[in-house]
Amino acid sequence: MCFAWVLPSVDALFKSVRGEEIRNICAETLSRIENDVGRMLHDFEDSVLRGISDVSDNRGEVHGLTEYVMKQIDLIVRNRRLLTSLIKSTPSMDFGDLIIPRGI
Repeated sequence: MCFAWVLPSVDALFKSVRGEEIRNICAETLSRIENDVGRMLHDFEDSVLRGISDVSDNRGEVHGLTEYVMKQIDLIVRNRRLLTSLIKSTPSMDFGDLIIPRGI
């Protein structure tokens, strides 16, 4: 678990028997966050790699997928420290396998 650094503090704060539920909820929440980040990165990659427009735009407007990608890249850059701590493995540089597998 990438947020393992949080758990010792939670364990120390809620070390009583009554605090067990809080500790469990915290661990479950952190696990869900990690899974959600992996899913979002997968969905983002899938949109970029598989999203092909069949509509040509000759008016010079920014395509919707391009705008989406730009916003996602901005989010990734702004949250790079957090994302770096959440990503469990280095993405493959094998360009034959560009999609991050689900469940990371």
